[in-house]
Amino acid sequence: MRKLKILKTIVDMLWVISIPILLILIITIPTIFFIEDLSTFEIFNIKIPSIEKSIYVKLFIIPILISGILTYISVYYFKQILEDFIHVKIFSEKVINYFSKIGKLLITSGVLLIIGKSGITFFRASKFEIQLMLSPQILCICFGLFCLVLSEIFKISNQIKQENELTI
Repeated sequence: MRKLKILKTIVDMLWVISIPILLILIITIPTIFFIEDLSTFEIFNIKIPSIEKSIYVKLFIIPILISGILTYISVYYFKQILEDFIHVKIFSEKVINYFSKIGKLLITSGVLLIIGKSGITFFRASKFEIQLMLSPQILCICFGLFCLVLSEIFKISNQIKQENELTI
């Protein structure tokens, strides 16, 4: 239980610290189309060279920004799951639904990151490239799939728990 409280504290701190980042992302998405020169624009360690002023590069930055917002939402759901775990509501429908939502959000976020980075690479270097080695995008998709598996495991466990309560 002590480890769970430590994890909850870390996630809460992450949540509070990332609020300004979320606000920046929400402001950046609409304003990116009004920036004439993207030479100083950098997000998630992706530098946009000064040559790139095309609308296509701007369009591929949007999936990366949306990915950040989806990841932030998944941290919120994880925070709610930890709250239920602290109150020993482990196999509740809420936890099962939140794990499912986190999985879908993280998979979508990973795919959006792959699309955004591949599109920017294509328009910047005129080559199509998808990195399938250990990268944040692949890890995001893997964590999403893991959360979907956890959701199914918790659903099965909830059914078994309900059957055991009926037989007693």
